[in-house]
Amino acid sequence: FPDNFFDVVVESFAKFQDSLLGPENRHYLPFTGSVFLFILFSNLLGLIPGFPAITTTVWINVGMAVVVFVYFNLQGIKANGVFGYLKHFGAGTPLWIAWMVFPIEIISTLFRVLTLNLRLYWNISADHMVLGTFTEMVPFLLPVVFYAFGTFVCFMQAFVFTTLTMVYILLATQHEEH
Repeated sequence: FPDNFFDVVVESFAKFQDSLLGPENRHYLPFTGSVFLFILFSNLLGLIPGFPAITTTVWINVGMAVVVFVYFNLQGIKANGVFGYLKHFGAGTPLWIAWMVFPIEIISTLFRVLTLNLRLYWNISADHMVLGTFTEMVPFLLPVVFYAFGTFVCFMQAFVFTTLTMVYILLATQHEEH
């Protein structure tokens, strides 16, 4: 590939992140870019015959989801302070109902680990099962279509996981309106 191909890819990714987080938050780019590349190449590895996609292992996905969870919470605390960040879990609700909203918000934030994990696991597992089934049924020509589809699915799953990571960072770091 020519040198400028990778420049275009990185710049496109940076512009996409800017559209979600804003250009002032480019300092998150190394993290989000690393998440994207790790998931993409892990998924693509599974398209090579004889290699499993490591993202079809629940524990790899749990590890990635926990890293994302810790990262966006730390960034939220860094941006808002501990008490300011805790306000995100019930800010704006009347005090008489805040006792119920706060635990619900905490639980919904904790569930992000589970949803990130399972979304990636099931989508990549299903994609590789379909690819394996059609490759065994018709070993000539037809698998090319499914490899192209599999490549698209690998990219989209990395894109979705990374987009959710960016959204979680945005939600954690936004400041309370005064």
